[in-house]
Amino acid sequence: MIECADGERGHRYVQTWENNMGEKGKAKITKYSGKDFTKVTFYPDLKRFGMTKLDKDIVSLMQKRVMDAGGSTNKKCKVFLDETPVPVKEFKDYVDLYFEKEDQQKVYDKCGDRWEFVITFSEGQFQQVSFVNSINTIKGGTHVSHITEQFVDAILDKVNKRNKGGMEVKPNHIRSHLWVFVNCLVVNPTFDSQTKETMTLKQSKFGSKCEVQDKSIRSLVSMGIVDTVLQWAKARETIDMKKKMKGAGRANRLIGIPKLEDANLAGTKHSEECTLILTEGDSAKALAVAGLSIVGRDRFGVFPLRGKPLNVRDATFQATVGNAEIQNIIQILGLEQQKNYDSVRSLRYGSIMIMADQDFDGSHIKGLLINMIQHWWPSLFKMDGFLKEFITPIVKVTKGQHEVQFFSVADYEAWKERNNGGKGWRTKYYKGLGTSTAKEGKDYFKNIKDHRMVFRWTNPKDDELIDLAFNKKRADDRKEWINCYKEGDAVDHSKTVVSYTDFVNKELVAFSRYDVMRSIPCFVDGMKPGQRKILYAAFKRNLRSDIKVAQFAGYVAEHSAYHHGCHSDFILAPESPEKVLDALCAAETKIVTMTITEKGYFVDFTTGKLDSSAPAVSSDLEALKSGSASLKTALGQEIVAAKRRQAEKAPGFVILSCDNLQENGCKAKAAVLEMAGEVDSGLKAWISENVQFPNSMVDRITPATTEEVKTELKEKYGVEDGWPVVSEEFLLWVVEDKFPSGRPSWDKSPSGKCLFVEDVLPYELLKLRLLNAVHQALAYPASLLGHEVVHEAMADSRVFKFLKAYMAAAGQTVRPVKGLKKDEWSKTVLERFSNPAVRDTIFRLNEDATNRIAVALAPCLQEDAVPPGRSLSRKHLAAILLPVACWIRALVGGAELPAAAKLNRDDKGESMRGPAGEAWEKADGSEAAEASKKFLHSAFGEKVARDTVAEVLAESLKLLKGEGVEALLRTADRENPPIKLKKPKFQKISDLEPEAKGVNVYGQVLTKAESLYEDAHEISIGDSSGTVTLRIRGDKYKACSEGKVVRVQNARVVMSKGHMQLLVDKWSALKEEDHDVGEVNKKNDLSAIEYELVKS
Repeated sequence: MIECADGERGHRYVQTWENNMGEKGKAKITKYSGKDFTKVTFYPDLKRFGMTKLDKDIVSLMQKRVMDAGGSTNKKCKVFLDETPVPVKEFKDYVDLYFEKEDQQKVYDKCGDRWEFVITFSEGQFQQVSFVNSINTIKGGTHVSHITEQFVDAILDKVNKRNKGGMEVKPNHIRSHLWVFVNCLVVNPTFDSQTKETMTLKQSKFGSKCEVQDKSIRSLVSMGIVDTVLQWAKARETIDMKKKMKGAGRANRLIGIPKLEDANLAGTKHSEECTLILTEGDSAKALAVAGLSIVGRDRFGVFPLRGKPLNVRDATFQATVGNAEIQNIIQILGLEQQKNYDSVRSLRYGSIMIMADQDFDGSHIKGLLINMIQHWWPSLFKMDGFLKEFITPIVKVTKGQHEVQFFSVADYEAWKERNNGGKGWRTKYYKGLGTSTAKEGKDYFKNIKDHRMVFRWTNPKDDELIDLAFNKKRADDRKEWINCYKEGDAVDHSKTVVSYTDFVNKELVAFSRYDVMRSIPCFVDGMKPGQRKILYAAFKRNLRSDIKVAQFAGYVAEHSAYHHGCHSDFILAPESPEKVLDALCAAETKIVTMTITEKGYFVDFTTGKLDSSAPAVSSDLEALKSGSASLKTALGQEIVAAKRRQAEKAPGFVILSCDNLQENGCKAKAAVLEMAGEVDSGLKAWISENVQFPNSMVDRITPATTEEVKTELKEKYGVEDGWPVVSEEFLLWVVEDKFPSGRPSWDKSPSGKCLFVEDVLPYELLKLRLLNAVHQALAYPASLLGHEVVHEAMADSRVFKFLKAYMAAAGQTVRPVKGLKKDEWSKTVLERFSNPAVRDTIFRLNEDATNRIAVALAPCLQEDAVPPGRSLSRKHLAAILLPVACWIRALVGGAELPAAAKLNRDDKGESMRGPAGEAWEKADGSEAAEASKKFLHSAFGEKVARDTVAEVLAESLKLLKGEGVEALLRTADRENPPIKLKKPKFQKISDLEPEAKGVNVYGQVLTKAESLYEDAHEISIGDSSGTVTLRIRGDKYKACSEGKVVRVQNARVVMSKGHMQLLVDKWSALKEEDHDVGEVNKKNDLSAIEYELVKS
């Protein structure tokens, strides 16, 4: 029943409804003279609900709602329950009902007449109590987020300042510690359902704002919210650390840990007898694996470290849990975080043996691993025999048959003082374990007792010394520790045991001292040792002019006692064939790189078959069958090396091709296997199984050596070199990561960029089609213009513009690759070609052109060169075929042909002169296309000899023959005429229908882009028929400036919680337009129209 009374008009209205409001009573209007009121009386139909009376829960719910009304309405509004005023007069009183303690800390603030809030702590999860226009939104909504996010952002900033290096604290982590109460008045709120549990209205449409004041944030911070979050974060770090840094226990088998050579008995009942050898890098691992052939694999496992381990004592949480290497070590050993071990029976290995270089950095690696064990597992640190080291000589001196080895620099220096500076002795420095040969490695393990030292804990001073060495807070203590070091102090390597105290005070301190010396300039001359060596070498050479860094580096290494160069030996194969084979067969030879150019493979690239008729190949086949060492090809030498390794039951090796060939490793493998198969099918099978052929891509322009280069080298730098190699500074090497016995850390070299990848092919395609092919595209057009040097040709605007057009066309056939951007690559290539210092010649580019064009340029013309559903336009085909037309002109020859355009060591090119002459002769006749197709088939095969390609080539030949190369180059630079597009018919916004697709609309941008969630924004646009909300994926929203008109194409209508929106995704277009949409009708708001979704 509803009663309304109006004292001013003097009437009282009463209306009743019965039977579930199915029957409406007659309205009664009577005279009235009292105060205005409205009264709603409700008698529940208990029978309909199967009830005879209201139960306690329903009564409690009604009582709560009365309390809600008291707390969410103006305090002038009096609220009664059973004719008794409720104790809640305002929002603060209402909030107090939720807390048992009267002194509960909380922050209250009011923003104008429309907003008030209270915020306090929550226990473990976010809580909220909120009202919108006195409606209790039990699930919160945008109004709660409006308040909460301001506090969360401010607190998160303060937490992050004090949590550097800790676990990442996210907004949700802050929110879970908050309890928020909000009471607000909002204009036309919208909700997610009829029960109005969640408000969904965007903040921009609230009609008011609540900007939280700094004093409220300061009040909450003063209550200790930042400390609470940090304490939670630390506790979470401990839990996460235990979860993430947990070993596999005593698992019998481990998978998924790369490069681990697991002991056969690791994780079994004999695991405590097993030793894990941790090596410094892959080369040291190879040495250790060689030693396993002596001691066996049952009780020894090997795992290589990548660089220096983490100092876990002061490492941040993120650095620790993100360190894959430490996680691997924990997994391999089966360790558990912070566990106290009384024995090693529960571990997969009973001890760790550290096999690091014997130099200063090797000592540091040992110290870091010891530090990890001492910090996390002090019980294992104290356990006798758990930690060991494997020592190898750092220097060997020999005189005749007498040999002396030294395990520390200090021992060697002391010996030199006693022996006249070592005069008369031959000295060999071991930079690292990789310098030792496999034979030496086996000798070390034969006498393993002489090379193994056990670390022993003697007293708590050992723990204190490890902390001193690695605790960042003890820098001052370390200064005193370093200053106390006496020159010449060293660990006695003749003993089998070393205390931690001796290791720290006699070996690790030497690293720290050396590290200071190489890191901090000396106060005497302001230089570091490396700088001093450079200056010494400059004075010694009397350097007075510019010199290239690489050249000077070699001189410095030679003259300033730098013991470790990159080349250790040089053998000329024709003069010493047996020496080459010995080197290839040596056990320490793991990788054989080869650069032999396309001709060295003796492969027909159109068929992929070995050219057995080539004189060098047939000669090597005879030599292989007879056992002769007189070999003429690299392939033959590699096959003999493989045959000898097979006979000796030695491991295989890696053959790494560095030639500019697509899938060079696959081609090398095919050539080697086919040649080996001609000799011995068993050998072919062994090579296939034991020799790896990674693909690689090398990019560095290296022009041919000229007399001018030799003269310049002699006059400027005083160096006489019979065949100097000149190259540009740019260097890129992409290598397939297929090295079963480990590989050098080429990716860490400062000399250039090296990428180890799973698949080299995408990078090869990029380089072949946008560098090697560009060389061929440049060569014949430039040579026909009379150019002889590359950088001079690049200065010719006709050539430069053509190459840009060529690269744009060829770029259509190249897909994106990780780490290299296509546009930047193309720009860099043109800059490199323009470098006058390289002085590359056109004639060199023309060398073996027939093979090079077939490999690099022709594949761009195949139908499958572009992604499915796409094809090259005639303009693109013309740009790619232009150099082919110029090549045909060069094959035709003639007295007037420039010298640079003539064939250069191009044996196969001679066989192409016939088809080329026919295509040239018929270029201006009716059979032009057919003759061009025959040429394409002879040169590149059936895939390229397509009708469309032949037609475009015939057109290019006709123009070249009739008007010359200048006219042909102009066609590549010519812009296409603009295409007139028919203006699409755009719908009015009000014509949208639910679930419509392919929608086109114009509209004026009415609001700034508002972020919804990651990678999605929302704006409103409108026209004279109404407005609509756009939900935009990606960065297209950046085109939407407020007030501008935008054109939307190919969008689709979506329903979101009963509201209609336009979805603009990657398939849609959104652009700014100059278009009049009339005055926007903002009243017709489609985004706020609710549709009833009926299931069929």
